[in-house]
Amino acid sequence: MNVFNPPALPASAKLPDPARAPWQPREGDPAVKEQLDRIALQNQRIDMLEKLLARSDVVTLKPRLPKPPARVAAAERAPAQSAQYWPDKPMPARSIEPSPGSACFHLKDAGAKVIAFAVFGLSGAALETEVARVAEQQARQGNFIPIFLTDAQETDAFRNRGYTFEYFPADAAPREPSYIKALQPRLDLIESKWGVDLFINLGFPRGGLIRREMRPPRECYFEAKSRFLRSRFASAQRILVDFTMDTLAQARIRHFGKQTTHPLASIIVVSHRDHAGVANGLRSIARQLAPDSFEVILVDNGNSSLSRLGRRYFRSCTIVEIGFNAGCSAARNIGAQVAKAPLIIFLDDDGISEDGSVEALISCMEETGAVAARGRVKPQTSPDLGASHYDLGPSRLPALITCEGISIWRREPFIEAGGFDPLLAGHEGVALCSRLWRFYGPAGFIYEPAAVLLHDYAPGASESLAKTFRHRASMNYLDFLGLRWREINAGQLRFVADPLLGYLSMRMPRGAPKARGPTVSFITTARDARHFLAEYTVSLKAQTDPEFEIIFVDDHSEDGTQEEIERLWHGDTRLKMFSNGGHGRGAALNEAMRHASGDICVIADVDDLSVPRRVALTKAFFAETPGADCLSFVAFSERYPFRLGPPRSIFVDDLSVRQLFGMPVSFPTFAFRREKFSLNFDEELLGGIDCDWVYRNAGRNGLKGKMVFYPAVYYREHAGQITSTRKDHQDAVRQRWIAASYRPVLGELSDFDVQCITRLTETKQATAQEMALLTAWAAAFLHRNRIAGIFDPNMLDHAMFEVLREIRTEFAKERPT
Repeated sequence: MNVFNPPALPASAKLPDPARAPWQPREGDPAVKEQLDRIALQNQRIDMLEKLLARSDVVTLKPRLPKPPARVAAAERAPAQSAQYWPDKPMPARSIEPSPGSACFHLKDAGAKVIAFAVFGLSGAALETEVARVAEQQARQGNFIPIFLTDAQETDAFRNRGYTFEYFPADAAPREPSYIKALQPRLDLIESKWGVDLFINLGFPRGGLIRREMRPPRECYFEAKSRFLRSRFASAQRILVDFTMDTLAQARIRHFGKQTTHPLASIIVVSHRDHAGVANGLRSIARQLAPDSFEVILVDNGNSSLSRLGRRYFRSCTIVEIGFNAGCSAARNIGAQVAKAPLIIFLDDDGISEDGSVEALISCMEETGAVAARGRVKPQTSPDLGASHYDLGPSRLPALITCEGISIWRREPFIEAGGFDPLLAGHEGVALCSRLWRFYGPAGFIYEPAAVLLHDYAPGASESLAKTFRHRASMNYLDFLGLRWREINAGQLRFVADPLLGYLSMRMPRGAPKARGPTVSFITTARDARHFLAEYTVSLKAQTDPEFEIIFVDDHSEDGTQEEIERLWHGDTRLKMFSNGGHGRGAALNEAMRHASGDICVIADVDDLSVPRRVALTKAFFAETPGADCLSFVAFSERYPFRLGPPRSIFVDDLSVRQLFGMPVSFPTFAFRREKFSLNFDEELLGGIDCDWVYRNAGRNGLKGKMVFYPAVYYREHAGQITSTRKDHQDAVRQRWIAASYRPVLGELSDFDVQCITRLTETKQATAQEMALLTAWAAAFLHRNRIAGIFDPNMLDHAMFEVLREIRTEFAKERPT
């Protein structure tokens, strides 16, 4: 038996006619009959369980399906669907004929952005070159309208193309940064006159900031909100670039009572108006706080009574007086900037926090390792004053932070991500989660039902209508930002519909002490991957266990990948850089393996991201499971929060069993003992390199490892991946090796064996007649395994039952008799 040279699969995926099958289970064979009875019994149990779960009196957590997205006009969708408008992408240097001319201004009606290009200090050929570059990019993308700011007297470069331009006398143009301030009043007029969304400086000083906001924060905020409601999102963003810090700089901060030196958490309450509910809300918070354990920060967003109430209910507190209503998002950001604790808890001022809610939020963070968690919101005065996203049921689940008024965050990532978007008053938690999601995964954001806030969605019909209007504008803004929040939210709602899936994602393994953990080498190969390096670096530098090395092999990149990764890790000795002559992924992986020195090698593709606890959890697994040679976590993406191939049951975690049904590991999440995986990658393969390498090493040493059901690696889906460009090669390699994995039990495989395996693992479709034959073959295989003792029989039985149930029969036509 040669498991290193499996037979090629036949072209046909059809099973032979039962009358001509080369092998048939013997009639009345008691062992085979026992396996068939086991399969039938398992199917009955599953059917009964499904019926039981369907009973409303048994399951209180009902599926919550995402609402279909509202139809959005093409003009509003354009920014999210089209490429990011220049200058986020480099502008080609070639000129274009014919030029777009003045006709491009009609694009304003289609949602195009107006960009003012400052070309001060340019004239002659230099000016013509810059205008031509803008013209070409505008013609390519068609989603922005250029106007020009110039101090050049020769204006043919603009006139010949029909472009709008604004002339500045030479002595008023910014020859040095000190002139920028004097320029702002004129730019205010131009911005208002043409509806400019963005200012870009192509002249002198090239790339410098040409448009600065000189108005006080109060005026900036109200002007930005006005533009926001008119869907002038880019312009509104520009106005509030430094809004939080500018507002904090002019805020008045006062401390009352003895301040806690090292608080466990900072409680932040924002209040914008005085009413009876504020006193009740603060009282409900105060009775939950142990002395000297919490810092209380009250942000006066327009409530002049907040200072008096704070001193009444809290032994010590900090009052931050902003001076105007800056919106809930910016006010919470300011509170977070003032906070000293590693955890920050936001609580609404007009709701009642039930006893134990603060403790429940903190316990949730400690037990799950999440970056943020939200509580459960129940109506305060009437059952009709709730919202669909308020109460997700009685079970702890992964969920985006859609109720910011009872939420807890780790302060450091909150601050680094920029906090809440000050333009949003609704969906600000979703926006922040969407920015953080790829770094923390679905298990990074949790719904904690034990933390309860009594709060009404809106006191009346008019308030509810106004809130709905604001939320629609917020959703359009999220689409403008290009956040994949709809996909993420739909994926997260699957956890609500499937509580078992939510349980899986939160089964976080324990961490092991660093002193006992093995050494770790990250293995990364890259070719022309410069644009992925920033996020790749952030994810690895955020590891909670920083003891590791990175073996980074550059496979003959031509976009500056090597120079950029060395810049990002400058002075960090954990990065070890090597070059490969462009010989492909297999050769690059072999080069990396030759230089790795860690006991454990961890795959870290440059386009994927590792959650902060990946190194710690990997070390913990190998320290606590000395007999294991490898492990695989679960990958996640926006579309698939739990990327797990068959079998999907939590009871099938043995990788040697999983290899019978597909690629046994998620390679982007794979970690292995270097000494046990000593065979090289095949440098000649066009696809399936990872799969081939795993199976060959498994055939030599046995695949001794576990699937850890925890989403630990963000799998980025993009054009150009081998998984999409060479899928046929990958599928062929996978099919050959899956079939070879059955040899230890079946011996040399017949064509019938191979076809049954293909039907079971690839085709997954059969007629009723074929299904009966396939079930009999599976029962005989399970019986042989029990005799041979190759695979864990109970785990293999469970996996086979699951896979058999996934075979579809309703779409396959019956073969004529």
